[in-house]
Amino acid sequence: MSLVVLVTLPPERAYELARVLVAEHLAGSINVLTGIQSVYRWQGDVAEDPESMLLIKTTGEKYLELEARIKELH
Repeated sequence: MSLVVLVTLPPERAYELARVLVAEHLAGSINVLTGIQSVYRWQGDVAEDPESMLLIKTTGEKYLELEARIKELH
């Protein structure tokens, strides 16, 4: 089963994380979408920050390992 996982993060960290996940065979490929502006609630306030989004292509078999590695590095 093929999966697409979406992850947002600060633009300066996007390519680093993408390279690690592909190098470790946790993702077959990753698209980095830049120029995203996120609006979200943080500690009771509305915050706004520039972010990049990773579109990560992986398999169902790799998903749990991918999720754990993203949490470790993000």
